[in-house]
Amino acid sequence: MTQEPYILITADTHGGGSHAQYREYLDPQWREAFDEWRGGYKNPSQEHYGSKKMRNWDCSIRNTDQDNQGVVGEVVFPNTVPPFYRKSIVTAHPPKPEDYQRCLAGIRAHNRWLKDFCAEDPVRRAGIGLILPNDFDEATKDIEFIAKSGLRGGVLLPLIPPDAYWLKPLYHPAWDRVFAAIQDHGLVINQHTGQGLPDYGEAWWPNRSGSRTWPTTVKLATGTS
Repeated sequence: MTQEPYILITADTHGGGSHAQYREYLDPQWREAFDEWRGGYKNPSQEHYGSKKMRNWDCSIRNTDQDNQGVVGEVVFPNTVPPFYRKSIVTAHPPKPEDYQRCLAGIRAHNRWLKDFCAEDPVRRAGIGLILPNDFDEATKDIEFIAKSGLRGGVLLPLIPPDAYWLKPLYHPAWDRVFAAIQDHGLVINQHTGQGLPDYGEAWWPNRSGSRTWPTTVKLATGTS
């Protein structure tokens, strides 16, 4: 039996900036709107309150936790709520046309933050950059930024919910240019469960106790005797 130590790399960690940090990474033209949004924001995930959430962006806490577990490398998915979103990008519904520009500003703030976050420990961290499926011209710009920023975790490919009628499904030929850009820049594609869910409405959100509240009326298929 070998006595060589195992090298542990986790392929699914999550991280993100605080709201105060994200504000500094926003284009200046969006900061006033961000301040208004932040004033009315409520975190839907109770478990993210308190000191636990600091592991998302505090390098000292994060590295200490990983060192204690013998983890020497991580692939970093997003976790915190970017500007102008209602919840984490990994479970958020794709933005509707009227929300797209704000959400684009939000994910670009995250990508800029992620670039600096990974640069603090470039051997350990491989960050996954974000794109949106609404505008392929802008998506290819973000892919270029991800590549030039050294985010070697690649691209988080958005999942398209069946009720997102304003978006092209992933099998549509229009996506070919996006896939080509990812390939040309030598990046990899990632996906994460949760993004492709339909919008079930506010009833599906966690209540104050942290449990899910489902609609009380459900239409069932019934047969006749």
